[in-house]
Amino acid sequence: MLAFKEKKLGHHTLLFSGSILAFQALVLRNTEVVWDGIQTKPGHLAGIRHIILVLSGKGGVGKSTISTELALALRHAGKKVGILDVDLCGPSIPRMFRAQGRAVHQCDSGWVPVFVDQEQSISLMSVGFLLEKPDEAVVWRGPKKNALIKQFVSDVAWGQLDYLVVDTPPGTSDEHMATVEALRPYSPLGALVVTTPQAVSVGDVRRELTFCRKTGLRVIGVVENMSGFVCPHCAECTSVFSRGGGEELARHAGVPFLGERIGAAPSSLYSGWSDLRLPTVPEGEKNGSSWLLSSSSSSSRTGSVPLDPQLTRSLEEGQDFIQEFPKSPAFPALFSIAQKILNETPAQLS
Repeated sequence: MLAFKEKKLGHHTLLFSGSILAFQALVLRNTEVVWDGIQTKPGHLAGIRHIILVLSGKGGVGKSTISTELALALRHAGKKVGILDVDLCGPSIPRMFRAQGRAVHQCDSGWVPVFVDQEQSISLMSVGFLLEKPDEAVVWRGPKKNALIKQFVSDVAWGQLDYLVVDTPPGTSDEHMATVEALRPYSPLGALVVTTPQAVSVGDVRRELTFCRKTGLRVIGVVENMSGFVCPHCAECTSVFSRGGGEELARHAGVPFLGERIGAAPSSLYSGWSDLRLPTVPEGEKNGSSWLLSSSSSSSRTGSVPLDPQLTRSLEEGQDFIQEFPKSPAFPALFSIAQKILNETPAQLS
């Protein structure tokens, strides 16, 4: 039997017992938004400047990886970031931040998210924190998933955040519609669409762009993940999963591709990131540095994130990849994506 922890918030109880999801409605004061009988406090998301959804029509392309590294990069840029994990059947965010087993506490205003650090610069909310056993499967139909997503939006007391990153499951179904509808009243939205280079992935992700158009969700840009493997010994890039699919998809759809040829000195990519110590470029190294992808490489677009064993290991162990591996081939790509979001969100999402 599927077992969940019981959460009591004043007069509001969210009870997971077996396959039953039961609500005792909480009457809220100063209510401005109502969805399907569930009332919502407007103050819970009022302190969030920008909300970004990480989407893909394909599973296994690295949405949680991009969500995690984007949050870490933004944190190193001095921003306060939250991650809302609405992948109810496959919650990965707790593991990637080494936060498994952490408890969700309550306060007068709702659920307190799980904080990653003492400075509370990154906060998390995921169904993974509510499971009594981490290997339990969440076997729910759409209405129950929708109800929990709406409660995540209504009852989590995020406080003041610069960015809320929403990590979504693959597809264009109930969870996605519930998330967009629940978040729409609070802040203008933007979507970061993740794909891998091969045609089978690009075809599915194209449908995600159609979903964005139909729901009126602005596309901040397309990210091409797993874009080649850079040999740690010779720095040659091998296109394991084809190449250029994300850039071609963005061009055909008329949306930004968060990638460009590297033609400038490495330091120009990281202007404004003064609180993070960046690697220096050794004299005499080919093309400036082995960690910086060559401008003649087939995967030398800074929004194209290469396969990187160090990135994989950091996610498995819950390490801060941005801090621990600044010489990694994936580092320039991830930092460039975060920098472009910082540059573009004031104009596009304000």
